[in-house]
Amino acid sequence: MAEITERNYFSGRDSNLPYVVDKYLAIQLPSPPTIPGLINGLLVCVDIEARLRYLDGLVLQAVNAYAAKDVHSYFFTVEACLLSMRRVVDDLVMSVYCRANEEKVQDTRKIEVDGCGSLFRNGEPTDFGAHVLSEYIGPNRNFLEILIELSNCFKHSYLLSESRAWGADFPTVLAIYAKRNDYSKSITFHNHSFGQIVMGFNLLVSGFVTKAKR
Repeated sequence: MAEITERNYFSGRDSNLPYVVDKYLAIQLPSPPTIPGLINGLLVCVDIEARLRYLDGLVLQAVNAYAAKDVHSYFFTVEACLLSMRRVVDDLVMSVYCRANEEKVQDTRKIEVDGCGSLFRNGEPTDFGAHVLSEYIGPNRNFLEILIELSNCFKHSYLLSESRAWGADFPTVLAIYAKRNDYSKSITFHNHSFGQIVMGFNLLVSGFVTKAKR
């Protein structure tokens, strides 16, 4: 029998409507260096700025679908929200990696840390992962781990359809996670308020923005 645990995220504050994604201008974000023949650092930040605006609209769509009891529109819009959240965080992690390793990236044309999942190896932070967790993420590590598991669930979980359930009192995010779809050992049941997920995402992104201002 597999060990089953439940995971709930709470930001420390009430998540009252409206749920709003914090938005930033490109110049406020940690810009990766421009490397000729590879990447224009400013475009990365422009893309993150645009994605945050788009994500704010998706959150509103999800809330409206919940209010209208449009079940499948709600589920699929929440899925789109989580994958966009993951993309924003992946881009921020790659940006700070390139900032810290500009010469190495320029010489090798290889970005070894290509997202938040690369901050860990066998469940433990790598050397660079420990640096990012300390300098940029801090107390928001719990939410980062939840976002990684949720986005992996929505991309890969064979039991995604089994986790489709309707929040009776407020919009929820539910998922069943098992590493590599191995449900024989350890299963995590994710049960979150959608509003709390939005707030956790805002806190996580703000850590990168605050550090970039220093």
